[in-house]
Amino acid sequence: KLLADEPASLAARKELADTRYLLGDLDAAQQELESVLKEAPDDVFALALLGDVLLAKNRAADAVQVFARASEVRDLPELAVSRFRARVLAGEGPAALSDLQAWDKAHPDNPIVTRALAEYLHQLGRINAALPYYERLVGLLPKDAVAHNNFANLLTEIDSERALKAAQRAFELDPTDPAILDTYGWALVQIGDLDQGIAHL
Repeated sequence: KLLADEPASLAARKELADTRYLLGDLDAAQQELESVLKEAPDDVFALALLGDVLLAKNRAADAVQVFARASEVRDLPELAVSRFRARVLAGEGPAALSDLQAWDKAHPDNPIVTRALAEYLHQLGRINAALPYYERLVGLLPKDAVAHNNFANLLTEIDSERALKAAQRAFELDPTDPAILDTYGWALVQIGDLDQGIAHL
């Protein structure tokens, strides 16, 4: 209806593209976004969404280029992480990690990038490398239950006492999340508190 009233509205066309993307109509979303970008080549929202669409179409290498274009317009942490994830999917994991770590050093204490680095290094099994990022993340986001829960999961492999403290904090912040209940239960079991641990599990 909005487009019928204002067919030239870039905002409405971007919203339409976003809706099509969310509904899985990727070709139509891509076509709409490319049309928008012909008129507004530096539109960061359209570029970022086009990158997401290309990723959904398993075109990671093309998505990398689009996220890079968007980052040239505005150097946002969300775009840095999107480009990083696209590069990992495109097979550029080590270089992508190095570049994101460089971005992190140039823009310290950004929770979006800190979380991405912590979670990626954790997934790789690089516990010692992930640890300082998680420590920083829970400091930056003291009320983020997921951050504390993930930190607890990491710590279970190296320090059961600290893992319990992190899991307990996550539980205090969100006592109904099944993932947090699971982490907290296992943390209790690991220190020998079987009754409470089993109850949470």
